[in-house]
Parts: sequence; C-alpha cells; structure tokens
Amino acid sequence: MKFKKLTVCVDMFGCPNRCKHCWIGSAPNPRLSQADLKYIAAEFRPFAESFEIFDWYREPEFDGSYRELWNLRAELSDGLTPHFELASFWRLARDPSYAKWLSELGVKTVQLTLFGGKKMTDRYVGRKNAYDEILRAIDLLLENRIIPRIQVFVNKKTLMTSPRWSIL
Repeated sequence: MKFKKLTVCVDMFGCPNRCKHCWIGSAPNPRLSQADLKYIAAEFRPFAESFEIFDWYREPEFDGSYRELWNLRAELSDGLTPHFELASFWRLARDPSYAKWLSELGVKTVQLTLFGGKKMTDRYVGRKNAYDEILRAIDLLLENRIIPRIQVFVNKKTLMTSPRWSIL
C-alpha cells in the first residue's frame, strides 16, 4: 500500500523551551545525526508516492546545522514545503544570520508568542530571558523585512501579573 503523500517529522534535536502551552510536552532533547534522518527517510519512502521529511516537530532550526538540514530535507523529499511562519526565537537571539536566511527563503511572517511581560513570558516559556530574546527576535525580523506576528496568551494569570500590555 502506498499513500498519495506522506510527511514524516523527526525530532532530531528537541527544543530549548519548556512552554506551558505546548501540547507536545517537555520530552528530553534527542541528538540524532544526518545519517539517522537519511535512514528514516529511506525506511518510509517506499510507502509514499510523494514523500517529505522534516528534521523537527518541536523547535525549527534549533541545531546550528539548520542550513545543511534544510538542504538535506530538500534532497530527501519530493518537493519541499515552503518554510512555515514558525521560526526559532532562540536561534534568532543567538545567530544574527538566521533572520537573513529566513528572508532569503522567502519567509514573510514569523509567529512569536508572549504571555504578558518579562516575568510571565519567562515563566510560561520555562526559562530565563526568553522575553528579552523575543524582543531581540522582533528587531532582527523587522531589520530583515519579516513581519513578526505576535501571539498572546491571555488568561487570568497573565492578566493579573501584566496590567499593561505596553509591548503590543
């Protein structure tokens, strides 16, 4: 039996965050190799007329080899889905060339999530300085002509601790 289209997502490197809103949860971060991705692709390919593989399903481009992985995905897939509007604010805050690369791929919008001010955002993301990284990511995206789409989680806790939404 062959599927018309099959997409396989592999969590090669995990996620730097432990966001409270994440439906996937906070599993340990794996460390898979490019050889592992090739092996997985070869195992699934026979079951699809059209096949695509992703190296992530939690945090895109978490690993520093994201450019190589993008090219490898293209090599292993029958056509490559354009880059989603989900990008790594962790990577944006640490790799200034990442925003430029996203722009070169044609990314027009990137979603970023805030939970209120610094304290609540850091708490909900599950690590210190996440809020500051998001603000830095916004600046880098704008510098590269990418529109930041801000997702805000509003609930009783975020409203009580963030009386002013001055960041929006």
